[in-house]
Amino acid sequence: MVTQATYLINVALFKGHSLAGVTLTAKNHFGTLMSDLDGQPTLNPPQGANLHGFVAAYDVQGPPGWRWPKVPMGSYSPLVDLIGQAHLGGKTLLFMIDALYGVEDQNAELSNNSLFQSAPFNNHWSSSLFLSQDPVALDSVGADILVNEPAIISQANASPQDSTYQNYLHEAALAGNPPSKTAYRVASLGVHDHWNNAVEKKYGRNLGFSEGVELVLG
Repeated sequence: MVTQATYLINVALFKGHSLAGVTLTAKNHFGTLMSDLDGQPTLNPPQGANLHGFVAAYDVQGPPGWRWPKVPMGSYSPLVDLIGQAHLGGKTLLFMIDALYGVEDQNAELSNNSLFQSAPFNNHWSSSLFLSQDPVALDSVGADILVNEPAIISQANASPQDSTYQNYLHEAALAGNPPSKTAYRVASLGVHDHWNNAVEKKYGRNLGFSEGVELVLG
């Protein structure tokens, strides 16, 4: 159990998501929850905890009980509470994204449709590992790649152009004074940044600024 752990390593998979737009290290903590649904044990504790509606990056029309309106930018995000929780993000020494085989969304089976078309992948498997001690910076980089990858955005239900997937990144980076004005009771949880463009993939520190993300490729 996380409450008994001395430290954690958060390893997320690399994929789009038909509810949250992207699912990376922050949403990986949905798997650490325990909850009942309507008073009964559930295999889907985030649903029991009523979290999905707070991370809907666009209007979700699924089966009955799985319909939520898009959460606008500047809204409360439970992902910030999860990152900032003392036993979760507070104990995490390393954040990783296992991108050896990225896929289109959380329901996708690995296939040739999962080949990443953008550079530097060039129609091959994503074949990467991303690591950082900053969860916001890491998710920012992962999200930049996913929302610009044709294999992902060609899917009708993953990362649409009007997605508010990055609401949690803004909230987490500014957690001490977030756009939503939510009292998260934590300070900034990391650096949110976007690359300059999908070709050069340079972030603030790569461009010589004193603040921002530094992406090191190797």
